[in-house]
Amino acid sequence: MPADLFGVPWSEIDLGAIERFLSSAGEEGVTWEAKADDSRGHLRPDSIRKAACGLANQIGGYLLLGANRDAQNIWRLPGIEAPDSEPELWIGKILRQLRPTPQFEAKTWKLPDGSRTVVVVQIEPVAEPPCMTPQGRVYERVSGETLPVEDPGLLDRLFRRGAQARSRASESAFRAANRALNTPDWTFERILGMALSLAPIGRETDDISSLLFTREMRKQITAATGAVLEKVRPGLQPDDQDLLQQQDAFAQLAHFDETHHYDVDNSVKYIYRSTWLSQANWDGSVASGLTFGDGDVLNAPPLELMIEACWEALVPLVKRLGGYGSAQLTLLIDTTDRDDNLGFVVGKRRPPEDTLYSGLSGLTRLDRVCDSASVDTAIVQSLAREVKRAAGIIEDEPAPTPE
Repeated sequence: MPADLFGVPWSEIDLGAIERFLSSAGEEGVTWEAKADDSRGHLRPDSIRKAACGLANQIGGYLLLGANRDAQNIWRLPGIEAPDSEPELWIGKILRQLRPTPQFEAKTWKLPDGSRTVVVVQIEPVAEPPCMTPQGRVYERVSGETLPVEDPGLLDRLFRRGAQARSRASESAFRAANRALNTPDWTFERILGMALSLAPIGRETDDISSLLFTREMRKQITAATGAVLEKVRPGLQPDDQDLLQQQDAFAQLAHFDETHHYDVDNSVKYIYRSTWLSQANWDGSVASGLTFGDGDVLNAPPLELMIEACWEALVPLVKRLGGYGSAQLTLLIDTTDRDDNLGFVVGKRRPPEDTLYSGLSGLTRLDRVCDSASVDTAIVQSLAREVKRAAGIIEDEPAPTPE
């Protein structure tokens, strides 16, 4: 993003900076476009969306709303008649109809006469191109104009960039979930491991370390683990908690210490031991997970509740690391057989019969694309249904809602 287009940082821009920029500006470039009211008196929303779409499919840039050239080819700043008393909200409504919606920020000023407004909108390039208008049109900004993308080769390039961004997020989400599964140091006794991860496709910065390795982030990760526990096991306090600092990740773990339930022959029948964790990684991905002994599986909270609680805990972590827009969500459930060396009879330990997880075998992976900023209840329920089907349980999809 050309942050110094107006000669001052974006945070310090004012009407004077815009006027000074226009006084020496030549042709519109690849990073800015000016728009003004048309002959009918108003700047049309479709015109604004087209310009924003073109910038979002390139390297980003600025929309100057209320600037045009006069008959002598000199830039003027007559402003626009904003059809809303709050122009920034008006712009937001217009641009949020683009798919995917680019990151943007608008600043507005009233001209001295008080009746007209100048708006400057900073548009970020979309992380998952192509950006499209509500009509499905794709535009790209070139020097001096915004053109519809009709060349099949160029359109293919944009779609491939989007596919590559989604692929990177998918790989990142799997790594994060797998890492969370294996972070507890007692996986040899694990009967059930579950991890949910989010990897946003868009990131405000690649300098994740400046956001990850901070005191505030430690507090937020600790709060995330606490929020999961409070939702699924309200009132229960872990026996121990610890922070795990690694070169490229940070995690907070809450442990319930190991206890054994013995059978009549003094062999270990059930192991009660669990660890709950939240983890954030250098690549901007985050994960929340749990590790259960077989006794804990018998008393496991409902699957939907665990998925929802983990997801809710991850949303603020993604935001804290600068993630935005669409995200890859990955759910991993591990029920790999474990050698039983704790009782008199050596065998395999599996999730207890008559539990949902006894029907699963090995590693179960489910993936979804979602919004990084909120929990989608429909996706939570869809994941739970798919896990149940993987376990051999008949689980129908809900009937379509009548129009």
